[in-house]
Amino acid sequence: MKRLHPLALACAVFATTAATADDRITPQPEPGLWRSEATTLINGQDAQAAVRKAQEEMLKNFPAEQRAEMERAMGTQEDLRATMDCITAEEAARMTDPEALLAEAQREMDGCDLNIERAGESRLTFEGTCSGGDGFAGDMVGELEMISSREMRSKFTGKGNYEIDTAQVPPDSPAMGGGPLNIQHTEVTKWVSADCGDVTPRVRSVE
Repeated sequence: MKRLHPLALACAVFATTAATADDRITPQPEPGLWRSEATTLINGQDAQAAVRKAQEEMLKNFPAEQRAEMERAMGTQEDLRATMDCITAEEAARMTDPEALLAEAQREMDGCDLNIERAGESRLTFEGTCSGGDGFAGDMVGELEMISSREMRSKFTGKGNYEIDTAQVPPDSPAMGGGPLNIQHTEVTKWVSADCGDVTPRVRSVE
């Protein structure tokens, strides 16, 4: 299942709100470097922890020197939960362009039909159905809140089925080989600095 990055989700909900009403939730995110930290539970099990456990089991079979090198490359448990994203001034400005944002929403959440409602000046709730475009077919419900121009929080739950090539799944990964799936996802995203440093903006196709 494609990860619903809060910045992408923000684009989607800003887009839908802008397309259906004159007012938008506020404030608009500032351009710059953002850090997201997420926790995902799949059928009650910590997905990131399961991935890390599978990695550690795999590394047991490597020589000590090679194992140490691969451990450095894979990073820590925290690295599995966190991502860095660069938002340009142009991208921030696009949050006022309904047509551009609707196109972004369609790219980021292909196969999902969302209904979004404003629940205050800075909060939106959403629900929808995914048809399996990314392997997940089922229903989802959640919310996104702009805490400030430098912080946003999102959460959602999803119930359905997930189909994936089991050869790509670590042995101890919870419920990723198909069958009923219950997802609980929470994410906090915070602005870090105006300078993105070595983090490059996400590349978007032009339609």
